Amino acid sequence: MRLCEGSNSVCLADRWFLYPINTVNGISVVLNLLHIGVICQSMKRKCHLYQKIVIAVSVTDVLNAIRLMTLTSCMLRNLVISYSGAAASSAIFQELVSYSRIIVLTLAFFDRWFVLARPYQYNDSIFVRFFWLFLALFCSLMTILVTVKNVLTVEDFCLHEIRGIQHCETIIGQAMTCYWFYPVLFVLHTIFLVLTIRELRKMHLRNVVTPEDKLVRKATVTVLIIIVAYYTCFMVQPITVSFENKSGTSRSLKLLMNFIQYLLISMYGILNAVVYGFMTEGYRKTVKVSCARPKSVRES
Repeated sequence: MRLCEGSNSVCLADRWFLYPINTVNGISVVLNLLHIGVICQSMKRKCHLYQKIVIAVSVTDVLNAIRLMTLTSCMLRNLVISYSGAAASSAIFQELVSYSRIIVLTLAFFDRWFVLARPYQYNDSIFVRFFWLFLALFCSLMTILVTVKNVLTVEDFCLHEIRGIQHCETIIGQAMTCYWFYPVLFVLHTIFLVLTIRELRKMHLRNVVTPEDKLVRKATVTVLIIIVAYYTCFMVQPITVSFENKSGTSRSLKLLMNFIQYLLISMYGILNAVVYGFMTEGYRKTVKVSCARPKSVRES
């Protein structure tokens, strides 16, 4: 595999760029694994779909943290440069992890709108009963598309010094995933956002609000915060790319923009656990009980 135009080496010489990013991603992996454990402990035998979705989001956050840490690995970059098979495998993993997160968030958004708009049909709906099947179908379709795209176009990839494997410049990459996927989802999410806020307002105007309604509202607000934060963090990417493509931009400014971009994306991986913990009743109590249990075992 060739180096992209403007890249000087396989490995990034400015190591300061990597240490804080890898530290944040390491924290993200640990925090999300603990977060999954706390949810599994708190829900015991009964597991609501919302909790399953939160666990799925945390799993994608863990995978994205691993993706970002492997993206900066010098050893993996040398493998990618040397072997086309390693390049294709790495590109498939990078893309699938990125797309899996936005797919899970889309299903979470739909779930929250559905429970607000159709509360009496929700529990018996096909979506709730076959959620994992829907998720598996989406992920399987994306796996097939991404694998076909990367295997067919691996010879046209190049390795960027900072951003890793670049594949969107290929014709098949542009046609299949790079430029249509996120705009379509952005439009879909905007529609869901408007509809969900409208349903929340209707709930707020009701004369009688049950405790269950309050829980649904909190869960919906949690998902809204996570979705809005997703687009806020990832809006830095097009700005960074435009800076890099602009002639005369200094290397230090390019590094700074990429550092901010990766730092925001890495910190987003922690947001799901923090927001869920803040918005969910009994979460902190479960954490305290979990922390106190090993202590009591040691004392006995």
